[in-house]
Parts: sequence; C-alpha cells; structure tokens
Amino acid sequence: MKQKKTEVARAKTTTQKLVNLTSLEEKVVRMRRGFTAPHDLVLEQVGQDFPDTRAKLLAIEQQALAAVGVGENATKSKIIRALKSKPKS
Repeated sequence: MKQKKTEVARAKTTTQKLVNLTSLEEKVVRMRRGFTAPHDLVLEQVGQDFPDTRAKLLAIEQQALAAVGVGENATKSKIIRALKSKPKS
C-alpha cells in the first residue's frame, strides 16, 4: 500500500515537471526513446526532422530528461508513464 502511494506521488511530480518542457524537447525525447516509432531513433534519424545538430539534439534530450526528473539512463517505462500522462501538443 505504501509503495503504491509513493508511485502515485512520484508520477504526479513527474507530470508536473513535464508541463515545463517545450514541444521540441518532448518531441526529441519521444523520438529518441521510441515512442513515435517501433524502435528508438538515433540522433541522425531525429536530425532529419529537425535542423539542429547532433550535439544540440543530445543536449535537448538530456535537458528534457533532467527537467522531468529522470536520468539519462531512465527506464523506458518510467518515461512512458510520464509522457502518457501529458497530452500531446
């Protein structure tokens, strides 16, 4: 029971942090982590949709993950839970 309350509190906090992401940050995370394709996309593939450099896209992804409160090596399920609870823009 206590674990469930902790998970709910963590999900609320993560969702609140997602509100602060720009649409570009959210799109980059979705593409890089495989939320908009059957598999994760490498930076070069993401770069085909955005005029930014590979380094800039990586920085955007890292900044977005930090803003959400998950690390660079966060599990996909944790990021999915956070992204699903925010409506797409």
